[in-house]
Amino acid sequence: MVLNSSITVGFSLLLLAELLEIRGTRASRTIRGLGYLFVVMALLLFVYPVAGAAVQIPARRDIASEAGAGAVAFLTGRPVLFYLLLAFSLISAAMLIWTVFLELALGKKKFKLRSREVFSRGSYGICRHPGFWWLAFHLLPLGIIRGLVPSIFSMLLMVFFNFVLVMVQDQYSFPRFFKDYEAYRKKVPFLIPRFIKKGFRLQ
Repeated sequence: MVLNSSITVGFSLLLLAELLEIRGTRASRTIRGLGYLFVVMALLLFVYPVAGAAVQIPARRDIASEAGAGAVAFLTGRPVLFYLLLAFSLISAAMLIWTVFLELALGKKKFKLRSREVFSRGSYGICRHPGFWWLAFHLLPLGIIRGLVPSIFSMLLMVFFNFVLVMVQDQYSFPRFFKDYEAYRKKVPFLIPRFIKKGFRLQ
């Protein structure tokens, strides 16, 4: 209940921030910050059972019943698979942080782009919202470890809200904020990565 509420509140605040950004309201930054806070809290709640299980695996094999029914196969007899899934999730989380928070800032600085110019290199030259995929790839292995049946609703809820958020950004707020976003949309696909496109070369 708390997990799903945090997801709903967090993404609702992020969507509200986008709508306020379109109207030019200064409060959008504060609301966006609160939105990210709730989303991070939701992610921590989603990760918490998995983190607890990972710490106790070497010491106890009977932890399976405590970690959740979905984790039984990984915690009793298949710890290697458990850690592989955990590693995949951690790598995806690192890529999410890199893509959303670091790649844009460092890329714009490197290529001396202005704040209202689109950064279309790196992962943003493959699809317009690569962070969407990294969040999904972060959640999936965690959901497998936790158990897909008890986790599927929270996973789908977060992916759904994230999809709605990037849709609003792509259709409404980004075209208003970035002066060259329309040209960018014609070159780079929305979500389905395209590594090779005639007449367009990644830089």
